[in-house]
Amino acid sequence: MTIGDKIKAARKKAGMTQKEVAELVGVTPRCIQYYEGNIRKPQSTEVLIKLAAALNEEVSYFL
Repeated sequence: MTIGDKIKAARKKAGMTQKEVAELVGVTPRCIQYYEGNIRKPQSTEVLIKLAAALNEEVSYFL
């Protein structure tokens, strides 16, 4: 399972939209779309930490 697959699965489990996650993380909805589509990966630890917090997961889940 790729990091994008894990982000998407965690988002769906949390019942959130890409826009809602993006607002909590401080990125654009397009950025979340790119992460989930495996086009890009989160480039900073800060974004990964915010993603984990927004989706109620441990950072290690995404690694």
